[in-house]
Amino acid sequence: MFDISGLIPEAQPVAERVAEVFWKHTQPWFIGLVCVGSAVRGGITRGGSDIDFLLYLKDDVYRADGDFPMYLWLSIQRDLAGVSPTPFVHIDAKVARAELERGEVGPIPGNYHLLYGHVPVPEATSANLKQQAIWELDRLPSSVDFLREGVFHLERGGADIARKVRKMTETVWPIVYDLLALQARDAVDVWCWPKNLAVERMVLSAALATTIHDFYRAVTAFYPSADSIEHALAVIESGTAFLQAAKKWHLQDTQMI
Repeated sequence: MFDISGLIPEAQPVAERVAEVFWKHTQPWFIGLVCVGSAVRGGITRGGSDIDFLLYLKDDVYRADGDFPMYLWLSIQRDLAGVSPTPFVHIDAKVARAELERGEVGPIPGNYHLLYGHVPVPEATSANLKQQAIWELDRLPSSVDFLREGVFHLERGGADIARKVRKMTETVWPIVYDLLALQARDAVDVWCWPKNLAVERMVLSAALATTIHDFYRAVTAFYPSADSIEHALAVIESGTAFLQAAKKWHLQDTQMI
């Protein structure tokens, strides 16, 4: 029933089980289910990558106050708990409406695969992705605020530092693609590159190239075991340096326009 052929082999069993859970609980409102990101384009970090989904549902699934029904959320969570995400770390799914909200872009061609149903919104275009990149880079200072609020909150515990590493990777990787998308003729093509290729093509400045290579090495050293405090601190240090270099580059590039 579900088309998993467009996913990397490691992602196919997970995606099929997740699709079964979503279909079981959301049939009356179901529009479509897509898998996005590294499960499609490849280049997963073993022990460090999520498998990501977009679940498109009809608007009448929502309560009168606009919230997703708690009973439905609980039922889905209960069944997802029985699905092993291996070799991914988490199953991450976003419930999406049938219309794009302001600032959103549709799924990126080559970076998503339709498992079942149809996609009710237009695919992202190169112009969409470039505009989104400008918006994200303009607000980068707020993205770095978590360094003061989270990373520099001192505590002890392996799970705590692992969460900080995860938050850092979730912040850094989209900025990598945003920077490259702005400089590319076709931003859609950029978002289809695996992470290792994006790292190799980060030649916008010496600082960006150095810091993203440092970050990538630190991430691959930390995962999949995720138990070295020194490797974790290296991820946070190099990620911070990259974000600062990205902010500086974007400000200089904006001033030149």
